[in-house]
Amino acid sequence: MQYKFFKKLKIKTKIALALTTLIALVSLFIYLYFPYRLEKIAFQRLTESFRITSLMTAYSISPSLYFNDQFGSKESIDAAKLNSDLVYLVVRDNDEKVFCSYNKQVAVKSLYLDEKDSYSSDKKYFKIVTPVIHNNEVIGKLYLGFSLNNYYDSIRESRIGIGLTSLVIFLIGIFTVFAVAALITGPLKNLVKVVRQIAAGDLTKRAIIKSSDELGELAINFNSMVDNLHFAYSELEQSNRLLEDRVEERTELLQREVDEHRNTVAKLNISEAKSKALLNAVPDLMLVFDKNGNFLEYKSESEEELFFKTNSLVGKNVFEVLPEFLAIKTIKYITKTILTGVISDYEYQVDFQGKTKYYESRFVLKGSDEVLSIVRDITDRKINEEALKESEAKFRALAETIPSAIIIFNNSKFLYVNPGMVRLTGYSMQELLQMELWQLIHPDYLESAKENERQRFINVNEPARYELCILTKSGELRWVDFATKFIEYEGVTASIGNAVDITERKNYENELRKLYTAVEQSINSIIITDIKGNIEYVNPKFIAVTGYSFKEVKGRNPRFLKSGNKLPSEYKNLWDTILEGKEWHGEFLNKKKSGQLFWESASISGIKNSDGIITHFLAFKEDITVQKTIEDKLIQSEKDYRGLFENSHDSILVVDPEKNIFLDVNSQACSLFDIPREEFINTSFNNFARELDENISSFKDENRFLLQKNIETTHYKNDGKKLYLELNTTSVYYRGIKALLLIIRDITERKIFEQQLMDAKEKAEKSDRLKSEFLAQMSHEIRTPINTILSFNSLLREELEDKVSEDLRTSFRTIENGGRRLIRTIDLILNMSQLQTGSYDLNIREFDILNDILENIYLEFKNFADNKNLKLDLICKTNLTRIDGDYFTIVQIFSNLIDNAIKYTNEGSVEIIIYLNSASELCIDVKDTGIGISEEFMPRLFTPFTQEESGYTRTYEGNGLGLALVKKYAEMNNIEIIVNSKKDSGSTFTVKFCKSLN
Repeated sequence: MQYKFFKKLKIKTKIALALTTLIALVSLFIYLYFPYRLEKIAFQRLTESFRITSLMTAYSISPSLYFNDQFGSKESIDAAKLNSDLVYLVVRDNDEKVFCSYNKQVAVKSLYLDEKDSYSSDKKYFKIVTPVIHNNEVIGKLYLGFSLNNYYDSIRESRIGIGLTSLVIFLIGIFTVFAVAALITGPLKNLVKVVRQIAAGDLTKRAIIKSSDELGELAINFNSMVDNLHFAYSELEQSNRLLEDRVEERTELLQREVDEHRNTVAKLNISEAKSKALLNAVPDLMLVFDKNGNFLEYKSESEEELFFKTNSLVGKNVFEVLPEFLAIKTIKYITKTILTGVISDYEYQVDFQGKTKYYESRFVLKGSDEVLSIVRDITDRKINEEALKESEAKFRALAETIPSAIIIFNNSKFLYVNPGMVRLTGYSMQELLQMELWQLIHPDYLESAKENERQRFINVNEPARYELCILTKSGELRWVDFATKFIEYEGVTASIGNAVDITERKNYENELRKLYTAVEQSINSIIITDIKGNIEYVNPKFIAVTGYSFKEVKGRNPRFLKSGNKLPSEYKNLWDTILEGKEWHGEFLNKKKSGQLFWESASISGIKNSDGIITHFLAFKEDITVQKTIEDKLIQSEKDYRGLFENSHDSILVVDPEKNIFLDVNSQACSLFDIPREEFINTSFNNFARELDENISSFKDENRFLLQKNIETTHYKNDGKKLYLELNTTSVYYRGIKALLLIIRDITERKIFEQQLMDAKEKAEKSDRLKSEFLAQMSHEIRTPINTILSFNSLLREELEDKVSEDLRTSFRTIENGGRRLIRTIDLILNMSQLQTGSYDLNIREFDILNDILENIYLEFKNFADNKNLKLDLICKTNLTRIDGDYFTIVQIFSNLIDNAIKYTNEGSVEIIIYLNSASELCIDVKDTGIGISEEFMPRLFTPFTQEESGYTRTYEGNGLGLALVKKYAEMNNIEIIVNSKKDSGSTFTVKFCKSLN
């Protein structure tokens, strides 16, 4: 019912209803979805702001809670109150006591201790609980409450704004819908009106819509359809008139066909006459026989070429007219034709008037007992066939004896191959006739061969010739010169090809090509001249070197390259040498096209023919300009070397290592040793400086091979003056032999300066020891009052334990911890000063490392580990635990290592493991699961006063002296400390007792 109602509505109403519904749904979606989305995003941002405020407040208030600083906590609360949404704040320590608070009554009403629910009971407040952490330990909790009123107000305002927006969108949409509906349906009304007028029969009406949209296109197409309809009506009326005219014409036509049918018999008679005339027109002899071989009738154009007369044939029998053998055959074919009705042919020959005539007879059934025989003279055809057979015989004889390969193929399939093809390919004739041409061609050249064949088919009237690379049966590669042409073979179009083996020629060409390529790519210039010296060829290197093109130098004599530095006698010697058939070698300073000079090393010789007569000259030239330049530079380098050698401030001596004598010395060496140069040559240091002679011998190994060394020695001059000398040496080649280059530098002044530095160092070390002694004295003066403070602090704490507040008890603990830390620092400084001043005396004795040291240290640190919830284990895997060493320093080693392991481990365990390694050495591992040590800090691990974290913001306390003392104490006891650690993966300190100190 509703569907029928909807069908009755107008298009305008339907469009309005559909679009109104869509706009209403969009407005409803905006009103429902966007407030929900905005509320979710706003709540996430608000809670993130609350969380950040909570973390910052917990971080700022942690020092105040740790040190029980109420004033500091007030500053943190004031900073938190800057957040206008803060309702309450409560800080509780680990003992569940309230340290500080803000609006505590509101917090209690909101059930702030209920951590499971993030909202107050009335949903007005948002609750956050954050742990307060100091030095990686939780020391309390921070409870915060934030008001959600601003959040709800903003959400309410957002909902009102989005609702008004949705309503405005809906109203604008309704107005737009009705406007669009009216815009669309207006032209449709005009179109409907025109349609009704046309339906009433008025085909002159047309729809008028001026818009260019789909309605305008619809109106144009509708008007075109009406035009076509109007034209169709006109065509239909004209067709009716034409149909009436055709009916009248058809009636007249039928009348004429009746008249024509009456003349059919006459026409048939005329047709029979025409057939007889056609038979008479055939040039062949026609004979008609009965079943007994009697001639009934005949037809002949000419009787001159027949071997019998036809004018008296009718009524005669074949045996009366024809030769006996031919008469028998004729009777046989007449009988066969009458019995089977099949057309039969046969050929025969007759000798007539000294000539042999050839005929072909065809027998056709003419009636039930009559046979028509058509006789044709085929003498000319037979003569041609015989000539063809003779030609084929000659071709086969030629093909069988010719050395080249002859093939006939059709679509690459072999139809005929001669013995030359068998010899060329290695395949038998039977194998080749089963193959195709493409199977013989090398795969690398197959596509080019097929392309040649395609081009041959394009130019069918022209013979084709190209080269092929084939593979023989044995796999040998052969090149052939292949010529082919189209022919008629056995009634089909085929191709005949002639293949000549050119493999040797190709190989020769390849060799020539290699030689030509070598000449063209040669790095030397190559010139070929005639007997008169005129240039016939130059290679590209000549062109590149000289700058002349081949066209510029062809036919010219190479003398145009001369620079003029060679004498005419030298050129005469050149020509005399090469004309005698000898090879000339020499150098030219020639000139390039640009005028630049260049050096060439040339080799010129004659080229002889088979009779030994020189016909050309060949010149190989190498550009040696660079070598000449290098030689000049070497000469200059030698000059520079001599200048450096003679003017050096160091003494330089060249020694023959085999004979141990001087080959050359400079003036500085003569001055150093007060010996003239002529006395140096061919002598050795043994003559005037034996200590230097021994040092020179140390520069050579057992194989007399020169080694590069640097040593220092002394030498006393003749006047008794002591010199400090530095000897440096290296291997060199001197005048063709391997020699020793000895450089001696006088370092007497440097040695004196070094001695002065050593004296200054000793003074500085003495000052350092005085400093350490001063620290040792001062430490006593500091420790005494600190111990007094600690003693009275303990006394006051015991006396006032039950009479003071928790804040004062915390102050007592803080004083005690700070005092003990200061005493430990002083002890470490004192121990380090003892080591630096050398005032500590080792007391080596034997004791049990497990019972006397490690068990006591384990009990001492067990409470420390328990307070941090760490597992401390002492594991012994051997009974051999007695060692020799200094008791105090070894106790200090393990105390520091175990103290560090517990201090730098926040969770997990610390293990002390005693065992023997593979070398039966006692080892003790202190292994933890703590923070580990970075690879970058490892080299500075045992450096005094260094920590991986430094500055006031470091996480762990300490002065960096512990591990430095451990290293010093270990060295004093001959103990090796091995560290294996990785950042955030724990550390293992291995203490290895290498050997006894007794």
